[in-house]
Amino acid sequence: MSRVPGQSVADTNDRLVWSAFRTFRKHGISNTKVSDICADARVSRKTLYEYYENKYDLFHAVMCMEAKFYREALEKIDLETDPEEIIRSVFYIVFDGFGSGFGFLMSEISVNPSIKIPEEAREAARICLDRVEHAIAAGSSTGQFRKNLDSQCYLATMNIMINGFYSSSGAVEQMFSLNLKDDFSLRFWREHLASVLISSLH
Repeated sequence: MSRVPGQSVADTNDRLVWSAFRTFRKHGISNTKVSDICADARVSRKTLYEYYENKYDLFHAVMCMEAKFYREALEKIDLETDPEEIIRSVFYIVFDGFGSGFGFLMSEISVNPSIKIPEEAREAARICLDRVEHAIAAGSSTGQFRKNLDSQCYLATMNIMINGFYSSSGAVEQMFSLNLKDDFSLRFWREHLASVLISSLH
């Protein structure tokens, strides 16, 4: 299998996946050509096709990379801590994932229903839901949270809120003269939105 000079097969594969990630994020899957990914990765089409059949195969690899990021972060959450802290940790992980660029994947799946979601992504979603369910059950049992809360509804609301923040932040900045892009502002909004969602559990 071909490699980038000085790199292993695994390193060359990582290079292709990260190049695909950047290119899909910039142009969207429909407007991305294999040649665009090759140009970003600085590899030949021949090399790319030794690793992946087509751009959809690469998109699948990008989704698996995203799933690994979420799974590893979610598995580090201490389930013995305060339920609110568990919820806040899940929110931060999803918020930061969107901020680092993974949010575009949800948009692509929405407009391309033919995209098959890999099992790795479904497993990461199950772990995310498991953390939320655990926290809500623990909080409800002690009276910290209301009874009969729907974990799936809460998690969906979280994703819609975060997606809305990132997709509309440019318009909000222009309408209200706010800065939502520097590190301080992102930390403030991450904290604020998490608190708003947590308050809905009481």
